[in-house]
Amino acid sequence: QKRLRRGVGGDERSGAEEERPCNRPRSLRDAVFEVIPEAVRRATGDGRYPVSARGLYYQVRPLVRKLTDRELDYNYFSQQLLPEYQEARGPIGLLYYDPRGYLHEPHTGRVLPLGTREVAGYELPVLVFNKILYVEKKGLLPMLQAAKLAERFDMAIVSAEGYATQAARMLLYRAHGESRCRLFVLHDADPYGYNIARTLREEVRNLGAEGVEVVDLGLTVGDAIQMGLEVEEFARVQDIPQGVKERLTAQEWEWFVGRQAGQNRWLSRRVELNAVSAPQLVAFIEDKLSEHGATAKVLPPAHVVAAEAAEAYRRAAWEIAERAVMEAVDMRSLVAQALELAGVPPALDGIYARLAARL
Repeated sequence: QKRLRRGVGGDERSGAEEERPCNRPRSLRDAVFEVIPEAVRRATGDGRYPVSARGLYYQVRPLVRKLTDRELDYNYFSQQLLPEYQEARGPIGLLYYDPRGYLHEPHTGRVLPLGTREVAGYELPVLVFNKILYVEKKGLLPMLQAAKLAERFDMAIVSAEGYATQAARMLLYRAHGESRCRLFVLHDADPYGYNIARTLREEVRNLGAEGVEVVDLGLTVGDAIQMGLEVEEFARVQDIPQGVKERLTAQEWEWFVGRQAGQNRWLSRRVELNAVSAPQLVAFIEDKLSEHGATAKVLPPAHVVAAEAAEAYRRAAWEIAERAVMEAVDMRSLVAQALELAGVPPALDGIYARLAARL
């Protein structure tokens, strides 16, 4: 109260300023929603420039501090509040998310950074893959590539960093809607890995994909026990999300809830994907895909196969004929004679000066 009544020099503030605490938003969410329009205006220069989610965060944060004492976390802002705001009040046109993860296409070698701008401009390839595997640990990608899982199963792989970003969710939504891709997720055997699978499934559905199924391949506690993996103990300082907690088995409850070791601190158990050896993990993914009937290769329609075969035949014939002609004719000599007859090179006097003037 004393700070609110007095200014920098100790003068009494106006009555309107003294009542400011009564007008404070009731939650951090309310404060963020209130300041976003002004933050967008500042960050984009009144709509002239695009802004990243992180750039917008740095404009939102000081405005929020004027309205509440609670500190705004970037992940909470970018992954929860921004999507909620845009769902309620419409998209922020100049907003984009920086890439946090990559899509790796099979067969083509193409890699797509999963930023909102990159995903918006991405055209899903036709008849290249019919599955996408979301892996929460991007460090596992070289192992999966060495096993050629993507090529053998006609399956794109998303190598991510924990929770799926807005761009990743939009990509999965589009892949299901446009190409009828089946979606799978691979995660740690801990409460956060379980929540990654749960939120990914729910958020892709919320985007409007009818009949979409995000298949949880694991790793589950049961999988870890069956595989005889080494269990580690970790200090849990966050509550288990309610959507996860209400679906835990007795064994999972024992592992994840753990025992209390202080105020807001519990000793719990988990197994991370990194604890699985390469041969075990590859075999695990293969078995899980087979279990869910996801081993079929992409088979194009008959008319597409016939057309592609005819085009390949024509290309081969053209290359054979072209090679024969080039072997029979001294093409370099013919070109040199033609240029000489045409008076080439043309007059290029002053071209450097003209270029410098133009630039």
